[in-house]
Amino acid sequence: MHSILSKLPTNLPCHLSLKFLQLYANSGDLERARQLFDRILEPDQRSWTIMISAHTKQGLPKESIRIYNEFRKRNIEPDKLVLLSVTRACAASSDLIKAKEIHEDAIRFGFHSDLLLGNALIDMYGKCRSFQGARKVFNELSVKDVISWTSISSCYVNCKLPKEALQVFREMGLNGVRPNSVTLSSILPACSNLRNLNSGREIHGFVVRNGMGENVFVSSGLVDMYANCLSIRQAQVVFDNMSQRDIVSWNVILTAYFSNGESEKALNLFRRMRTEGVKLNSASWNAVISGCMQNGKTEQALKFLAQMQDSGFKPNHITITSILPACTNLESLRGGREIHGYIFRHRMMGDITATTALVFMYAKCGDLQLSQRVFHMLARRDTVAWNTMILANSMHGNGNEALLLFYKMIDSGIKPNSVTFTGVLSGCSHSRLVDEGRLIFNSMSRDHSIKPDADHYSSMVDVLSRAGCLEEAYEFIQKMPIKPTAGAWGALLGACRIYKNVELGRIAANQLFEIEPQNPGNYVLLSNIFVAAKLWNDASEVRKLMRDRGISKMPGCSWVQVKNRVYTFVVGDKRNEHSDEIYGFLDELGERMRVAGYLPNTDFVLQDVDLEEKAEVLCNHSEKLAVAFGIINLNGEASVRVFKNLRICGDCHNAIKFMAKIVGVKITVRDSMRNIVSEKVHSESQPSTSSDRLVIVHSTPKVQTGVEQPIIEVPQVADDIPVDQVVQELPRTFEQRVEPHTSQENDDHWRAAKKVMRYLQGTKDYMLIYRRTDNLEVIGYSDSDFAGCVDSRKSTSGYIFMMASGAISWRSAKQTLTATSTMEAEFVSCFEATSHGVWLKSFIYGLRIMDSISRPLRMYCDNSAAVFMAKNNKSGSRSKHIDIKYLAIRERVKEKKVVIEHVSTELMIADHLTKGMPPLKFKDHVVNMGLGSIM
Repeated sequence: MHSILSKLPTNLPCHLSLKFLQLYANSGDLERARQLFDRILEPDQRSWTIMISAHTKQGLPKESIRIYNEFRKRNIEPDKLVLLSVTRACAASSDLIKAKEIHEDAIRFGFHSDLLLGNALIDMYGKCRSFQGARKVFNELSVKDVISWTSISSCYVNCKLPKEALQVFREMGLNGVRPNSVTLSSILPACSNLRNLNSGREIHGFVVRNGMGENVFVSSGLVDMYANCLSIRQAQVVFDNMSQRDIVSWNVILTAYFSNGESEKALNLFRRMRTEGVKLNSASWNAVISGCMQNGKTEQALKFLAQMQDSGFKPNHITITSILPACTNLESLRGGREIHGYIFRHRMMGDITATTALVFMYAKCGDLQLSQRVFHMLARRDTVAWNTMILANSMHGNGNEALLLFYKMIDSGIKPNSVTFTGVLSGCSHSRLVDEGRLIFNSMSRDHSIKPDADHYSSMVDVLSRAGCLEEAYEFIQKMPIKPTAGAWGALLGACRIYKNVELGRIAANQLFEIEPQNPGNYVLLSNIFVAAKLWNDASEVRKLMRDRGISKMPGCSWVQVKNRVYTFVVGDKRNEHSDEIYGFLDELGERMRVAGYLPNTDFVLQDVDLEEKAEVLCNHSEKLAVAFGIINLNGEASVRVFKNLRICGDCHNAIKFMAKIVGVKITVRDSMRNIVSEKVHSESQPSTSSDRLVIVHSTPKVQTGVEQPIIEVPQVADDIPVDQVVQELPRTFEQRVEPHTSQENDDHWRAAKKVMRYLQGTKDYMLIYRRTDNLEVIGYSDSDFAGCVDSRKSTSGYIFMMASGAISWRSAKQTLTATSTMEAEFVSCFEATSHGVWLKSFIYGLRIMDSISRPLRMYCDNSAAVFMAKNNKSGSRSKHIDIKYLAIRERVKEKKVVIEHVSTELMIADHLTKGMPPLKFKDHVVNMGLGSIM
């Protein structure tokens, strides 16, 4: 037929063209439909309608919209059918911008009060999740039928406004409009979301009275409603009374059992579905996989995933999101990597839900770097994606990075939610950022209109407690506007164990005994506090209380995977056939650790024994045994991953750092608190961070007496700062300065030397990159810290000069004078920078490599007071302490050799030359100065 048709002239009768066009459209042959459509010299309204509708039905709504745009360019006035077709296309594509244009066309051409088109517009706005647009159309309708009311209530449900949806449903009844089965099936999810069992029962009663129980969609909605309202028995009754069941009904009751924690009944139902020949679909497999994951049946979920693929179903983004949490377990990291490969091969990396699940999976498995890499691959980041990355950094103890991500999230226009603040406060807690934690907590209601809940208050207590502010934490709990939860008292109790505060520990424990009397961890913590304080009688009373209440301590165990087999260890484990090898290895490694500076923290041993026995007890902790066994059996692997069912103790936390550095492997330990301890020897691309400090350490030289020797500046690191992050500046003649001291070197010198070598290794592939440009102006940036040297209280000046978007000169050096204010330090730095800048411009001009160079020299400073002082030739209290030679900068400004302007701290490129900063912020500064890797 088509071959005959193609030979006919183009001026076919209109009715024949329409018939053949409709024939192609109905058969789904869009290519031939388009060929025929293009042969029509002047397509009428009906032809355009057929083409628009056909593409929408075939799942190509964007093409339908493109055809409508083509239609409008011909200045043809659309009729109602054309508008109806393109309205459905906008609904299918969720294109709100185009939806508003279609609404305007409907008004422009006089169809705004048409009931049929009005209902379609309401549905369109609902699919685009714009309840404002839907309500506007609804209010403008002079006549409203059951479809109008159903569409507006469905819109509110889609927009996650269940209360408003139920209100519309009630108004519908008051206006005398009788709901149909579509209305009921669309309003039941509102009851489910609100867990409003009373409203759900009223709807059920209406269904029974009006004989609608045979409708499969209504019955499935009732099953889902009862399940979400935690009435699983009633859900089962409704399901059993259904005379006809489709796959949706089976999937709903299957999900209901899993959601209510009755996993065995759910699995039995799934077996029944398969034996009775119910034709499963992807939703069925997704329901059983996600249900197993929700109920802790990880292995079963993985088996169902394999069966799903064997049955010919391809995992989709829902499957991936459900199964990825299983891969955070020790046995399944390889499976996580395989799923990552599956996502990549099937071009699902653009799916934000699946990719975000990948981000969290890698973070929980201890690979934060890979987690960050996947996050940066996201073309679009929603609130969940940002929250996931913030939580990942908090989980790894990177509070500064979590804070930086929080501010980047806000700058990108994404509004934080309750989960965001929980993650940020957790990061502040683990990094002991007390001031930052207070600011974040106070900003919740003030700046973001988010009312803090119990989790936020508990997190804030943890922020204060971990930092040692126990009294403040206790006062905070007492002033909480809500009843303190176990999380708040537990955070205080845990900190009392660390800081040995017996009285507050007793108060917190007594509160916890009332809130959760069967939690053994609280009793153990209080007993440990008493033992550490040598209050043996009090500790004995706590243990007696546990016995009287029938509470036993959960035994601690750790496990590690070696050669696809999982090995479990308990404290002092001797059952393993490799026990002799493990303990021998720990003895040998312990000796090397002590030489490197490790001292066992015997405060974590609760027995009343001598120090030597306490050190031996610490060596027997299960996590150390598991780590040792993993190192012995590396077999070419570069990392060891260990899981522990309880919280890791402080001594093991510190010991694992030393073990990783001595052996040269990455060690990841995940405990019950989901904290990640991940340490390894690695190269570094950042000389310092915001937590680094410098002090002067005097050492006795090995050279002749009477010869003056230099004082070496090396980092002194606090206990809670990784020894990797230690150096604030890198002396050029480091080897010459360190060599005279090698006979008396200590740990500080050794750490500084290693830091330098790691930095050189990490930046060996870096180079400066310049852009091709006609603008060769030299621009300078000047910055200073204030009293940054803890020994001399002197400030550090830093400047950088840019040309063609790349750095051409920079310097960081301690000032010769001791500044008395930040303004003075910045002013001195600005003078030094302009002196060099004026010379640099003259030098470049003298090379004659360019025709001209703009003048004057443009300098930027982030201290407004220093900028004002440089521009104004006035003396005052601020300038009287400044050496007169530095005031010469005013002459340069007056002579227009220099222009000094203020710039915000965020845009100050020289900032990293005067102080350490968080890694992500440091990377931004490195990029801004034109530095990049050649790899």
